[in-house]
Amino acid sequence: MNSLLHTELFDEVRAKIMTIASPTIKQIADVVCDSFRSCKMKRIEEKYFKPRGLTLEEYLQVQRHLNENVVLRLERAIESSTFSMVCLLVGVDGSGAQIFEISDPGHSECYWRIGFHALGSGLPHAISTFISHNFTPSMNVKKALYITYEAKKNAEKAPGVGTKTDIGIIDENGIKILNSEEINILENIYQKRMEIVSQSIPIIEEMINELPIDGEHDESE
Repeated sequence: MNSLLHTELFDEVRAKIMTIASPTIKQIADVVCDSFRSCKMKRIEEKYFKPRGLTLEEYLQVQRHLNENVVLRLERAIESSTFSMVCLLVGVDGSGAQIFEISDPGHSECYWRIGFHALGSGLPHAISTFISHNFTPSMNVKKALYITYEAKKNAEKAPGVGTKTDIGIIDENGIKILNSEEINILENIYQKRMEIVSQSIPIIEEMINELPIDGEHDESE
């Protein structure tokens, strides 16, 4: 992924948001979607149309007069083009905490009802952690904080996920970034939990081996 894509997108979003008084998270998500689409079309124009001396708008005006094969190749190029970035937008407004995923081609999905989401290669590990803990939006902050930390630790098993962890708590008063001491406390809790889980594995395996079920399957049944 081009490392400058997010800079271009966020600069445009920031400029648009400045014109809205007290925007809701949904309004911000809509702005991100619009900017997502405009940034994508700008790159398509630069890659496929400007080399031919056209802007995208000019192409749409003269499209019917162009060679059919040329138009077909350009249309296929547009359809196959992707803006290789996915955004996770989180925040708190008057209606509560909000989570949006925004992806190509400028489409948003809301996850506030389930209360969690993740992106990247570690997504399956993180999501399964939230599910295994029966995470809900009504959980208290301390429990939600720990589960989120454990989700990040489990996500580190996936390729490309770093071991450094930064955590911020967002509420109506702003964002609190946890310091290293607070992160260390979460790490100690995590290590203690993993130790207890590890000690329980032999007991569980023994219970499984003692299941009153015959390993042989009767084909006549």
